[in-house]
Amino acid sequence: FDQARAVGQAEGLQDFRRKQEGHLIIADDRPLLVISFGTRYSGPNPAKYRIEGKYDIPIGYKVIIKWDEDEIVFMTRQGHLGPEFQIVYLPKSPVPEDFTIFEWNASIAEIWDQFLKVVEGHEDRDLRLFNQGPWRTFGVNRDEVQIALKQGTDNKIIIDGILLCADGEKPTLK
Repeated sequence: FDQARAVGQAEGLQDFRRKQEGHLIIADDRPLLVISFGTRYSGPNPAKYRIEGKYDIPIGYKVIIKWDEDEIVFMTRQGHLGPEFQIVYLPKSPVPEDFTIFEWNASIAEIWDQFLKVVEGHEDRDLRLFNQGPWRTFGVNRDEVQIALKQGTDNKIIIDGILLCADGEKPTLK
């Protein structure tokens, strides 16, 4: 356990959190910045949105993790046949061509393999973080994430068509 590295990464994500709202979680001695917990799936075939039969795959989940100086973004969304996943690899590099966007994919195994092929090119770096698989690496099966889903932390009620009174007397559209 390299405490100095973990603290440095957490501080980097904490700075990012100040600019962008999010929830900082320390997981396995490394920081995860959850930008959006997402929502639980409610619809046909709910088993497609479950991991190992006990963890929910959130819809609209977005997390940023640090790998040394680089950042990796993982996102989920509802697809036509089940959940879809996207990974964005953002190396600390001024060259835009170094960024890698893995397109939305319904297969977590396929997108994870594509991602691993890119990061395995960095033999000089510690790859053990990725040995845990995508669910643990990106915190999907963490208690904090699962509890936030069950509590509906990111559920928003959109109410359309309500007029408010700015002056306390007559509602207007202004």
